[in-house]
Amino acid sequence: MDILKTLKEINWKGLIIGAALCTFLASFGFMEGYDILIPFASVGLLYIGYTAKNLIMGCILGAIGAIPLALVSLSGALGPITSESMISLIFISCIIVGVITGFVGALFNKNRKKAIEKKEKQEKIGKNKNKKD
Repeated sequence: MDILKTLKEINWKGLIIGAALCTFLASFGFMEGYDILIPFASVGLLYIGYTAKNLIMGCILGAIGAIPLALVSLSGALGPITSESMISLIFISCIIVGVITGFVGALFNKNRKKAIEKKEKQEKIGKNKNKKD
Protein backbone atom coordinates (compact mmCIF):
# COMPACT_ATOMS: atom_id res chain seq x y z
CA MET A 1 0.00 0.00 0.00
CA ASP A 2 2.90 2.34 -0.69
CA ILE A 3 0.92 4.01 -3.48
CA LEU A 4 -1.85 5.01 -1.07
CA LYS A 5 0.73 6.51 1.28
CA THR A 6 2.25 8.48 -1.59
CA LEU A 7 -1.16 9.73 -2.71
CA LYS A 8 -1.89 10.94 0.82
CA GLU A 9 1.41 12.85 0.92
CA ILE A 10 0.57 14.87 -2.19
CA ASN A 11 -0.51 18.43 -1.53
CA TRP A 12 -3.64 18.31 -3.69
CA LYS A 13 -4.59 21.90 -2.95
CA GLY A 14 -1.18 23.12 -4.16
CA LEU A 15 -1.38 20.92 -7.26
CA ILE A 16 -4.81 22.21 -8.28
CA ILE A 17 -4.03 25.86 -7.53
CA GLY A 18 -0.68 25.71 -9.32
CA ALA A 19 -2.08 24.01 -12.43
CA ALA A 20 -5.01 26.42 -12.58
CA LEU A 21 -2.74 29.44 -12.11
CA CYS A 22 -0.37 28.27 -14.82
CA THR A 23 -3.14 27.56 -17.31
CA PHE A 24 -5.08 30.74 -16.54
CA LEU A 25 -2.09 33.07 -16.85
CA ALA A 26 -0.91 31.46 -20.08
CA SER A 27 -4.40 31.58 -21.60
CA PHE A 28 -5.10 35.12 -20.45
CA GLY A 29 -1.65 36.28 -21.50
CA PHE A 30 -2.28 35.08 -25.04
CA MET A 31 -4.84 37.86 -25.50
CA GLU A 32 -3.67 41.01 -27.20
CA GLY A 33 -2.23 43.50 -24.76
CA TYR A 34 -1.62 41.03 -21.94
CA ASP A 35 1.60 39.49 -23.24
CA ILE A 36 3.44 40.38 -20.05
CA LEU A 37 1.53 37.65 -18.14
CA ILE A 38 2.94 34.74 -20.15
CA PRO A 39 6.30 34.48 -18.32
CA PHE A 40 4.48 34.54 -14.99
CA ALA A 41 2.58 31.36 -15.89
CA SER A 42 5.57 29.39 -14.65
CA VAL A 43 4.80 30.58 -11.11
CA GLY A 44 2.03 27.98 -10.90
CA LEU A 45 4.38 25.14 -11.79
CA LEU A 46 7.03 26.48 -9.41
CA TYR A 47 4.43 26.48 -6.64
CA ILE A 48 3.56 22.87 -7.41
CA GLY A 49 7.22 21.87 -7.10
CA TYR A 50 7.65 23.98 -3.96
CA THR A 51 4.83 22.16 -2.17
CA ALA A 52 6.23 18.72 -3.09
CA LYS A 53 7.92 16.53 -0.49
CA ASN A 54 11.11 15.88 -2.49
CA LEU A 55 12.77 16.50 -5.85
CA ILE A 56 11.35 13.43 -7.60
CA MET A 57 7.83 14.19 -6.45
CA GLY A 58 8.34 17.78 -7.62
CA CYS A 59 9.18 16.55 -11.11
CA ILE A 60 6.20 14.19 -11.24
CA LEU A 61 3.73 16.75 -9.92
CA GLY A 62 5.14 19.42 -12.24
CA ALA A 63 4.46 17.13 -15.21
CA ILE A 64 0.94 16.45 -13.97
CA GLY A 65 0.36 20.17 -13.40
CA ALA A 66 1.42 20.97 -16.97
CA ILE A 67 -1.20 18.66 -18.49
CA PRO A 68 -4.03 21.28 -18.34
CA LEU A 69 -1.78 23.76 -20.14
CA ALA A 70 -1.04 21.17 -22.81
CA LEU A 71 -4.75 20.41 -23.23
CA VAL A 72 -5.62 24.11 -23.55
CA SER A 73 -2.90 24.64 -26.11
CA LEU A 74 -4.00 21.56 -28.06
CA SER A 75 -7.59 22.79 -28.13
CA GLY A 76 -6.45 25.73 -30.24
CA ALA A 77 -7.04 28.38 -27.59
CA LEU A 78 -3.40 29.48 -27.76
CA GLY A 79 -3.25 29.58 -31.53
CA PRO A 80 -3.93 27.27 -34.45
CA ILE A 81 -2.11 23.97 -34.81
CA THR A 82 -0.69 23.73 -38.32
CA SER A 83 0.11 20.04 -38.61
CA GLU A 84 -0.62 16.70 -36.97
CA SER A 85 2.99 16.21 -35.84
CA MET A 86 2.74 19.41 -33.81
CA ILE A 87 0.21 17.83 -31.46
CA SER A 88 2.69 15.40 -29.95
CA LEU A 89 5.46 18.01 -29.90
CA ILE A 90 3.28 20.51 -28.05
CA PHE A 91 2.21 17.91 -25.49
CA ILE A 92 5.75 16.63 -24.93
CA SER A 93 7.20 20.12 -24.64
CA CYS A 94 4.57 21.15 -22.07
CA ILE A 95 5.33 18.05 -20.00
CA ILE A 96 9.09 18.69 -20.19
CA VAL A 97 8.60 22.30 -19.08
CA GLY A 98 6.43 21.03 -16.22
CA VAL A 99 9.10 18.55 -15.11
CA ILE A 100 11.88 21.12 -15.17
CA THR A 101 9.86 23.82 -13.44
CA GLY A 102 8.56 21.40 -10.80
CA PHE A 103 12.14 20.29 -10.13
CA VAL A 104 13.27 23.90 -9.71
CA GLY A 105 10.40 24.60 -7.31
CA ALA A 106 11.29 21.54 -5.22
CA LEU A 107 14.94 22.62 -5.28
CA PHE A 108 13.95 26.06 -3.95
CA ASN A 109 12.10 24.40 -1.09
CA LYS A 110 15.03 22.09 -0.30
CA ASN A 111 17.52 24.97 -0.28
CA ARG A 112 15.22 27.07 1.90
CA LYS A 113 14.98 24.30 4.47
CA LYS A 114 18.77 23.93 4.50
CA ALA A 115 19.21 27.68 5.01
CA ILE A 116 16.75 27.69 7.91
CA GLU A 117 18.54 24.76 9.58
CA LYS A 118 21.90 26.47 9.10
CA LYS A 119 20.60 29.70 10.61
CA GLU A 120 19.14 27.87 13.62
CA LYS A 121 22.42 26.03 14.11
CA GLN A 122 24.36 29.30 14.05
CA GLU A 123 21.95 30.87 16.53
CA LYS A 124 22.47 27.96 18.92
CA ILE A 125 26.23 28.36 18.68
CA GLY A 126 25.93 32.10 19.27
CA LYS A 127 23.75 31.64 22.37
CA ASN A 128 26.28 29.33 24.01
CA LYS A 129 29.19 31.74 23.43
CA ASN A 130 27.43 34.67 25.09
CA LYS A 131 26.69 32.81 28.35
CA LYS A 132 28.78 33.89 31.31
CA ASP A 133 29.39 31.35 34.05
